[in-house]
Amino acid sequence: MAEPVIHRILVIDEDADLRSFYAHVLTTQGHEVVTAADTTEADDILDSESEPFNLVIIDIPTLGPDCDYISELRQKHGQAALLGIAGSGTDPKTLKDLRRYCHDMIIRTQFEIATFAEKANFLLAPNEGTHSPLRPPNISPDTQTKVME
Repeated sequence: MAEPVIHRILVIDEDADLRSFYAHVLTTQGHEVVTAADTTEADDILDSESEPFNLVIIDIPTLGPDCDYISELRQKHGQAALLGIAGSGTDPKTLKDLRRYCHDMIIRTQFEIATFAEKANFLLAPNEGTHSPLRPPNISPDTQTKVME
């Protein structure tokens, strides 16, 4: 029997409890998870790691007013799928702009573990070399999932 593929995931979130939660959910599924509290720490990790990440999960409020970070992240580390997590109060224009760069997004109104794990695993599955580096198959800004209350 073949060994399961272990994916490398970077979680960027300023909230330590959420970082721990995301890491716990993903490591129990067999993934290797590294966490960062902000974009500076994430950059240090990305620049120092020899193995690329398959998925980067980024809390949109952690970015602050600089949403260009996601564009730069895509340019420097385009092999990783990006999952953005935003609060329900995120400006619609900002969300629209972010959807150009993130492969998928979760709007955090009533966060569900199953939805989080499902999206993470979906974005990891195509990373076996079967998708374009810009966007996994069957994902467009129109198919972004919104977690509803």
